[in-house]
Amino acid sequence: MNQVEQGLMAAGYKMFGFPLTEEDKIRQEESFQSKEFHFNLSRIFTKKQKAIMLKRVRDELMTESEKQCYSRIVKKKLIAMVMLKDFALIYFNIK
Repeated sequence: MNQVEQGLMAAGYKMFGFPLTEEDKIRQEESFQSKEFHFNLSRIFTKKQKAIMLKRVRDELMTESEKQCYSRIVKKKLIAMVMLKDFALIYFNIK
């Protein structure tokens, strides 16, 4: 599992209400700092959506419009990414 996958896993735990360990929090912050992570997020999310997602993960306050954007767009994209992970692994023959 690479650094980006580890960060997404930690973010996924946070997004869906699972508790994070201290180790997960450290991995999460390391992956958020990587250029590869931000590059790959930019392929799917707009700059504003990325900012909203990172605010959500870091438990920062969001405006009402950010909360609406999160629930209507960002959360749905994240759920779709999680659901398609197994398909992507099979498609690209990754073990």
